[in-house]
Amino acid sequence: YRIYARLEKAVLAPQHKTDVLLISPAELKIYQDFYATPNERLHLLPPGISKDRIGKANDQEARRKIREQLEIPEDDFVVLEIGSSFNTKGVDRSLQALANLPFYLHIKTHLVIAGMDKRLQTYRKLAEQLNLNNVYFLGPRTDVPDLLAAADLLIHPARLENTGTALLEALVAGVPVLTTDNCGYSSYIKESGGGVSLAIPFVQEDINTQLLLMLDRAKLEQFKINALNYAK
Repeated sequence: YRIYARLEKAVLAPQHKTDVLLISPAELKIYQDFYATPNERLHLLPPGISKDRIGKANDQEARRKIREQLEIPEDDFVVLEIGSSFNTKGVDRSLQALANLPFYLHIKTHLVIAGMDKRLQTYRKLAEQLNLNNVYFLGPRTDVPDLLAAADLLIHPARLENTGTALLEALVAGVPVLTTDNCGYSSYIKESGGGVSLAIPFVQEDINTQLLLMLDRAKLEQFKINALNYAK
């Protein structure tokens, strides 16, 4: 850690001349708080995203295919969570939020989780304890654009997330996002109006309430329009 600290200081200390390229607005603020690096030496890069993610939410065939595979009715809600290391990504928070939905909405909402965790059985057990029958642990997937096409909402209440590429993948696909402010790319969700980013420190009741509010067809459609307009 002392080595890392010396390397960091050699790059960021105000008396040096190194220019720094950053990919996360949140990290930029943290570095300046510690090192008082002059603004002119810090350069925030725009996020990169693969073009095959753009507009995929309009792919009705992909949407139909995934929902048929999972046996989810077309008029039900699909909430998608993407990423391995479930504790870091806040999968338990998502499960709790799903369990707290009112019954009429709970039975029509499905949580689809793409990714792997060595403690998978712990999360399966938590879902059982919460009496959740509509949770799908898919494991690692290569068809993320198809999963986004099938989704009505991306949920990403991470405990730690330097950037959060999944947030951008959802944004450019027109999928509304529910995330947390500690994700580096959460600023793009707020700026675009393509979803909601919850304040830190995290409060479970906040995400419970916000998930309920967002699972509304008219609201989701407006979030989608905002996201696609911003992506353009």
